Amino acid sequence: MRQPSSPLDYSDSQPLSDSYRLMHELCVQQVELQAQNAALQRVQHALESARASYRDLYDFAPVGYCSVSVEGRVVQANLMFATLLEDSRTELLQQPFSALVQAADQAVYARMHRQLLACAEPQTCELRLHRRVGGALWVQLTASVALDSDGEPLVRIALSDISARKQAEEALRRREQFISEIINNLPGLVGYWSAELRCGFANQGYRHWFGHNPEDMLGLPLQALLGAELFERNQLQIEAVLAGHNQRFERTLSAPDGERGDFLVQYISDWQGGRVQGFFALLIDITSVRERQ
Repeated sequence: MRQPSSPLDYSDSQPLSDSYRLMHELCVQQVELQAQNAALQRVQHALESARASYRDLYDFAPVGYCSVSVEGRVVQANLMFATLLEDSRTELLQQPFSALVQAADQAVYARMHRQLLACAEPQTCELRLHRRVGGALWVQLTASVALDSDGEPLVRIALSDISARKQAEEALRRREQFISEIINNLPGLVGYWSAELRCGFANQGYRHWFGHNPEDMLGLPLQALLGAELFERNQLQIEAVLAGHNQRFERTLSAPDGERGDFLVQYISDWQGGRVQGFFALLIDITSVRERQ
């Protein structure tokens, strides 16, 4: 006769054990999912922080950035880009970038754009952009080809304000032009010769007397200008001025058209970095003085 089952007899509890095992596995999976979810949240937070940092770096960079579609329209721009053009990003977006370029520099931009698409390598140029107020803005433009999130090509452009440099260059150009006009209109011959005795500068009077164009004079050897005989007569003075001793003497010169004149000649050493790099030649026509004597 079979004895009643003891409360501690688990021989008939197999289904119950399977349920416990299943519950245990579910609990383990839940813990793992929670851990994975926490990890995903940390990754999501890191991505959001990275995007925020990127937006800050992009918007507040000291250089203007914009992206231009293959159709040539501005599709993205940072705050500095809008600030440089004294406009809002809303107004700038979807505008053709070429419409921002001044008419005088349209050819520069078009050439740069063609080269960029032809070789797909970064291109750089300098041009002027329109500003809402304040006139033209000189920028150095660097462009490169990239792909957007959909894999479509676009042009990324970086702009640096070079207005101050351009103003300085223009001021220097005007100053050099002013000095050149003064020197060209002096009543005398003014030239500069390097230590290798090649012409580095000759004013209008110098060129006119010796019968040379400006292009012919630059780099011309002094011996070729003076001729072998006159060069030999001046050789002692040339050697002395290149040794650092200024020279003053008189010479009678003949022009290619046969005109003759008496000149007071001064050679002045050009000291740079403790060395004589060349000399200035100043010739003053004293023919009329000699004729009165």
